[in-house]
Amino acid sequence: MEINNRVKSYLEAGEHESQLLAFTSLYNTMQLVIDGGRSYTDSQSQTLSETLSLMLPAFRSTLTQLESIGKGDSSKDLALIIRTREASSALADEMLGILENGVFQQKDSSTEYQSFRSACYSVSSQICDASHEYHAILHKYIDPDYNVLTITAA
Repeated sequence: MEINNRVKSYLEAGEHESQLLAFTSLYNTMQLVIDGGRSYTDSQSQTLSETLSLMLPAFRSTLTQLESIGKGDSSKDLALIIRTREASSALADEMLGILENGVFQQKDSSTEYQSFRSACYSVSSQICDASHEYHAILHKYIDPDYNVLTITAA
């Protein structure tokens, strides 16, 4: 009889490190875009920048949890994986929700604001893509019911 720990397989495959790097890169990109928005002179860009900056602590917390995966036992790792999986989806949804909010869709917007909003949409799209990829990779190793041990006849 052979027991396979799927969390351990996920970590040993190196998939986690690649996802951690992707989300870290997106965090840094998002931070740069937000900081860039603060430098615009129009109030719409500054308001959007400040609103999106409120998401950074939650994103940082998700990264901290991602960094902790693989440093504990399998049950702790699974709990962190579940939390980061849900947090990555929530982050993508929240950012898109902010960008779609009517406050930020004024027709008489400046070119500066339109450029900034476009950059924000680009980051939002990348976060959505990374979140979907993370879910797909997790699904490959850990089933949706979070069963992590498989037992097979040797």
